Amino acid sequence: MPSDIRDSFTVEVGRRLAAAREAAGFSQVEFSRRLGLPTAANLSNWENGWSMLPPKYIPKIFLLTKITSDYLYLGDATGLPHALYEKLFSNAGSNKSAS
Repeated sequence: MPSDIRDSFTVEVGRRLAAAREAAGFSQVEFSRRLGLPTAANLSNWENGWSMLPPKYIPKIFLLTKITSDYLYLGDATGLPHALYEKLFSNAGSNKSAS
């Protein structure tokens, strides 16, 4: 298997996807099923930055989590619902503090 070839952008998108899934209260298996993925391994690869989240899943992800594509791809949290923002950026629920 090749060495760690993940790029920082893909890793950050995956980190934000995992945080969104967790904030919505889904396990990887349940979220994968609701997205219509063949296995949870697809989601795991996205969340760990091994492959990029395909844009075609953004509408379903939004419906399940209320996470915007701007947040997933760009880290722009301005369009997030307040309660979700609080879950994602609270000291207990995030490695990153809101500034």
